[in-house]
Parts: sequence; C-alpha cells; structure tokens
Amino acid sequence: MSTQKNMRMFNSERGSNSSEGAVSNPRTADLPMSTLPEISRSLAVEVLESCAVGDHTFLSLPWLRAARGFQQLVMSVFQGSRPTGHHAMPASEILLVAANPVAHGAKLVATLRKCVLSSTFSVVADARLGAEGLSIDHSFPGVSASSLASSVTATRLIFAIKLRSKLPRGSVLVGSRSRLYREYLFIAQSMRYAACKDAVAALLPTTVLVTDYDRATYCRPWVWAANAAGISTVTLIHGSPNEANYIPVLAQYALVWGAVQKKWIEERSTGTQVFVVGRPDLENDRVVLPSRASRVVMCHSREELSLDESKSLLAQLVKFRNQGYLITLRLHPSATRNDLDARWRAVADLADDIVISRDSFVSSLGRSDIVVCVLSSSAVEAIAVGVPAIVVADASRNLPSDLSAIRDASPDLLREIEAGPSSFSGLDYLASQILEATGDSAGVLLDQALSTIRSLENAP
Repeated sequence: MSTQKNMRMFNSERGSNSSEGAVSNPRTADLPMSTLPEISRSLAVEVLESCAVGDHTFLSLPWLRAARGFQQLVMSVFQGSRPTGHHAMPASEILLVAANPVAHGAKLVATLRKCVLSSTFSVVADARLGAEGLSIDHSFPGVSASSLASSVTATRLIFAIKLRSKLPRGSVLVGSRSRLYREYLFIAQSMRYAACKDAVAALLPTTVLVTDYDRATYCRPWVWAANAAGISTVTLIHGSPNEANYIPVLAQYALVWGAVQKKWIEERSTGTQVFVVGRPDLENDRVVLPSRASRVVMCHSREELSLDESKSLLAQLVKFRNQGYLITLRLHPSATRNDLDARWRAVADLADDIVISRDSFVSSLGRSDIVVCVLSSSAVEAIAVGVPAIVVADASRNLPSDLSAIRDASPDLLREIEAGPSSFSGLDYLASQILEATGDSAGVLLDQALSTIRSLENAP
C-alpha cells in the first residue's frame, strides 16, 4: 500500500479524527457492530453540511414527513431491528455508491457495470428507490425513515441526539423549509454516518469507492468514512458541476466529462486529481430522428427564475413561435405542473404541450429540435448528439461549468439559428470541449482511469 494511503489512514483532514480511520483487518468476522464515530463539534458540522444537497430539499409536506419519520425511528428501536452487518458488504475492487438509482441515474449505474471490465464491480444504493430491473448488490438506506428502519438501533439514535447537541451555537439547520423536517434530517443523517462507518470498516483496504455525487446527502457519509479509513475515493461527475454540489471535491479523484470540467475543477478544488473520461452513458451517434415539426424543447430543472430571466425566456419563446416552432415544456422528473411557481406557469401557458417523463431525454429529441434551458444539464446532452442548445440565464447567475460555456456560446448560436442554416459551425467545437468521448469510447476511458487509480493507490 502506498505511503500516501497509509498517511490517510491515520490523518484524514476530510474525515474526522485519526482514531476513527485505523483499520487493521476490516473483514474479520468478529468486528463489533455499531462502532460509533467519536462525538465532536467537527463531526456535527460535517453532518449539518451534508444535509444541504439532495432531493429531500424539494419534498412536499415536509412537516408531516418529519412527524412520521420520528415516529418510525422510535418504533424501529422498540421493534429491535438489527442493522445490516458488515459481513454483507460486497468484496469488490470498485464499489459504486449511487445517490440516484432512477431514470438517468439508473442508466448511469447500468452503464458503469457494463464498462468496468478490468476490476470487480458492485453497486450500493437504496433498493427501495431503485428503478425496476436495476441490479443493486447492497441496499443502504437514505434518510427516509422507511429506508432507515433496518439500520436504527437505540445506540445509534442516542448517538445522533448527542451529536445534535454538539452543533455550535447559532448553527442553522439546512435541507428543508420546515424546521421540524430539518431536525429529523439531522438525526437521520447522523445515524447514517454511524452506519457508513460500520460499512466502510467491512471493505477491503484496496477498495476504490466511487460516488455519483460526493456532496449529496446520500453519498457524503460514505466519502467521509472512506477518507477517514484510508479507502480510495473517486467522484464521477453525474451532472454539470456547480460549486454547491462539487466544490471542493471531497473525494481524492474526480472523473470528468471534458476539458471544460477539468479546468473548472482544477481551478476550484486544488489537490483533486482529475481524469477526463467523457460520458459513457450517452450514445455515440448523433440524432437522426426527424421531428414531425420544428420544435423548441424548454427544459425545466426546478430552478427559480429571476424577473429578467422570466422576461428574456418568454420573449425568446415567443420569437421562436413566430418563426414557426412548436413549444414543448419538459418538466424535471421529480416535478408536476402543480409544483410550478407563477413565472414557470407563464412558460407552461405558452407551451403547446407539457411532458412529464422519466424516459431518456436524448431519445426524445429530433434533428430539427432546439433545446432551451436555464439550469438544466439537458443542454449538454443535446449538444452531445448534435442538437443546438441555448442557455437563457442572467449573467449574474452562477452556472455549472458546462452550462456557463453554453451560455457564452448562445448568442452566436441564436444568430445562426435565426439565419436558418442546416448546420451550426460552433456546435462541434463546443461539444468537443464539453465532452471528450461518449458511449463505448468513454467507457474504455473510464475503465482505464479506475484501473490507474487502483494502481496508484495500491502500489507497494
């Protein structure tokens, strides 16, 4: 094992205390269950910060979910549920922890399973939420009380309550507009940190742990525990990265799509080693399916529009309509029309149809389509398959790296669209900067990168 890795086992700046990272024989059958992390202010802050990113921030009726959640946690303690044992962890060389096992996330997981050939590979995800047919090797709970019930013990619940008392005075809980749900979220996440410490202690020390979002509430405890234990950690960029979701990168390595992301990560997360691998989950071929009519696909991503963005977006859509385009509003997979605020409802009122679908976005596109968005990574997927994409966002909006590049290119692309050419000269160059490769070619690059990381981390 490398000297660098040995040092991380005893001194992890990203995890917690060094005493938590020492693992002598992590697959010994007699290891004690629920070896709790040390209760400290730094760990309390770590748990607090881990609650900021995730789908739970969009939940409806959060106060009711919190009340039911606390009730289920207490009932689980009295029912005497036993947490999943460390012996149940897969003994694989590559362990993918997937926060998103549905829709596009499920496709990404399945693609990685197919393209990682040089190493044994297993998937950890919350099986309760996984897409039908998705192969999950080890189910690990999210913050939902229904998922967490199998990991609840009185010891872990008491640990979580004590950790809550260690938050610095004046700390503001995050993750929901409901105070009660924020309290529930902290307690539930604290128990997940304890469970992750046990799970990581059961891994082989040569394991490479990969996450699809290292700052997501689901994945972050895994990265924390693995860093503390000296396990190699890798973040595979899932969506176009922004500072809230990825900066600084918590893992030691990052696998990115192309030159734009590589430069962005290296400038903002010094010390992270970056490998460019492309997008193996995107098909190699460009869109050839013709649309029945010229169509603008407006992609909603649950973002709140500023007043200026709302005006610019509506004006641009009206201009497209006057040019003969039909308007389709494609909602985020987790949203419904009832979730739209007044500014998005104005867009919906302008649309010819509204699509709510978990099916592949790319497969729905035709060669005469134009994609418009403010904060959706769908623009990247469109450009990858040769469909022009426009980002309509205020100059002051801090966009993810790839969307920022597309926003910069949008004025020139709009002029070309209005001129009516059959191809767009700037599109190929922009695509090459955002995506190094797609499909099978990207799968090879990803497998090579993981093999290189394994070699670096396990060198004598």
